[in-house]
Amino acid sequence: MIKKPLHHTNKRFKLRTLSLLLALTVLAAGCSQAAETPAADAEATAAAAKPAIKVEAISKHSMGEPRVGIAEVNASVKLDLTAKTSGTVVALLKKSGSLVKKGDIIARLDSRNAQLEKERALLALDSARNTKASAAAEFKANRQKMVNSIKQLEDQLKQQVRQEESVTEETRRNLDIAKQQLKDLDNTNPVISHDSSVESARLSLETAELALEQYNIVAPASGLLADLKLQVGADVSPGAVIGSVHNMEKVNLRANLTANAANLTRNKSEIVYYNSSNEAAKSKAQIMHIGVLPDPNTRLYALEMEADNKDGLLQPGSRVHIQLTTPDEETVIAIPSISIIRESNETYVYILDGSKAVKRNLTLGRINDTFQEVLTGLRVGEKLVVTGQQTLKDGQTLEASQLQ
Repeated sequence: MIKKPLHHTNKRFKLRTLSLLLALTVLAAGCSQAAETPAADAEATAAAAKPAIKVEAISKHSMGEPRVGIAEVNASVKLDLTAKTSGTVVALLKKSGSLVKKGDIIARLDSRNAQLEKERALLALDSARNTKASAAAEFKANRQKMVNSIKQLEDQLKQQVRQEESVTEETRRNLDIAKQQLKDLDNTNPVISHDSSVESARLSLETAELALEQYNIVAPASGLLADLKLQVGADVSPGAVIGSVHNMEKVNLRANLTANAANLTRNKSEIVYYNSSNEAAKSKAQIMHIGVLPDPNTRLYALEMEADNKDGLLQPGSRVHIQLTTPDEETVIAIPSISIIRESNETYVYILDGSKAVKRNLTLGRINDTFQEVLTGLRVGEKLVVTGQQTLKDGQTLEASQLQ
């Protein structure tokens, strides 16, 4: 038998040894991978069991434009136009629909008799004044005569001091008599009695002038003349209503509101109004009254307001829009509709309080796009769970890795 060389035997041995080592290495690697795979799968499964939670801060959002209503314009004061005396209309100076000022003459009645009475009273006053002037002049002259007589007697008495006593005494008595006469004249001043005559005549003239003025039918206030029932040649009686004047410097705005709409205005003192033809020109009206009880027939609540109208732009019978709310009032706490959970009779969301999910019941209001108004239950700044809330329970602790 021929023996193989020793170096060939060693080479084959080395190759077998390397093959065996390689096989053991591959086997060990496979076992290690098989051992690690179940642990990785378990970790992935556990992570999948804790869904991601998205949280955002609660804030305010606009629910739209201010809510509006319709109000009817009425004159704040309506005054009846009446005749103060009887007579025939001889002139008509204003027509229905005219804007008048207080004191404007609307119509004139036949006043010839009253004019004659005024003229008689004027003549009587002139006569009384002339009589008084004459009496005053006569009184002044008589008094001056007495003053002069007294002065003469006083001078005479001074000159008689050295004469006989009987002569001096007589002059003194004459002086006393003259002084007493002057005193009596002053006490019985005839001009005073003429003063009363002049005053009486003046009052008669004033009465005649007032009577004459009653033949002019005048506007009792500034405003819009309406329902005028006069024509030239017609007779009127005292106290008869012949038209009306609507005060237009201020107007009343009246609206009938539902209970919810009325509640929007209850704590306000003024309200914005505007004409539909010019929404940019907005003004404010003072709220005068809000009905506490509804009308038994319409079940609506009366809202009464007062607005200045010195420019005369608001006409009785027209209508205006009133803003029941302001833009600020329409900006309210609102949350994404997708964050709300509805179950049976409950409506709620989850709030993140620290690391815990807390269930919070809500009272909801209006919807605008993707947001819904929250009337009660939430505060601005609280953290709201907007996604993943369906998997939560009240009081559940959330891990930081779940929060987005």
